[in-house]
Amino acid sequence: MKFSVITANLNMLPYLKKCHASIMDQNVDVEHIIVDGGSTDGSVEWIKDNPNIISIIGKDKSMYDAINKGFDIAKGEYISFLNADEQLLPKSLKKATNLFDKYLNYDFIYGNRIVIDHQNKFLKVKKSLPFNRNIIIYSHFYISSCSTFFRRSVLDSKLRFNDKLISVGDADFFINAMNKGFSSKYINESFATFMFTGDNLSYSDKAKIERRKWQKETASGNILKLLFYKLFAYTLKLFSGYYIPSKIKLFKIYINNLATREVVYTKK
Repeated sequence: MKFSVITANLNMLPYLKKCHASIMDQNVDVEHIIVDGGSTDGSVEWIKDNPNIISIIGKDKSMYDAINKGFDIAKGEYISFLNADEQLLPKSLKKATNLFDKYLNYDFIYGNRIVIDHQNKFLKVKKSLPFNRNIIIYSHFYISSCSTFFRRSVLDSKLRFNDKLISVGDADFFINAMNKGFSSKYINESFATFMFTGDNLSYSDKAKIERRKWQKETASGNILKLLFYKLFAYTLKLFSGYYIPSKIKLFKIYINNLATREVVYTKK
């Protein structure tokens, strides 16, 4: 098995179908593991009716607990996780495979994400940056999990998400991976779409409170250190071309027809 993609789901059936379609058309050897926390919107029945889905059905502690369950049964040489309302862009897994073959000394490959709204309209390209532990801790987590892929060796090291976290688990997982000695490579290319609804968990007040607590537990420092790395992050973005608009003119995702992708233009 070349790739394992894990998706946690709870009552997201319309989006889940599109997410699944975007994985199955990648033309690589891939397994889609869906961990459903007990949906009541028909998700469970749909999942069970699809023989090309590996499923775990039952209550979980959190989204991160659900993803951990998927990690535990994943058989892929490379791993990624995708939220139910996210989609892989065409050929993303093939590109990731080629990048792993090219960059043999790197354990994580990650790129940018295309942000869309709930009507599938283009909002922006959210770029990432090369890994910097202090920026992630003191400023913000800028790495797009939907456009992140990693080698099986990461799971073999027993690294898992902290299932007690609600929204900051991605940052915690990535920091712990780098602390274990794993390496990462940033690619300035988009691999997936992220849907911004305004109700995304990572933007909630609860998430902000959790992040502040995680910051205190993860690193020592004072307000001056926090301000320094926020300024450093801005400077790094400025000189790396982070603020330069993307030249992407269009992209293809699943919208109304699960049999084929539809074109979305970045400009009207």
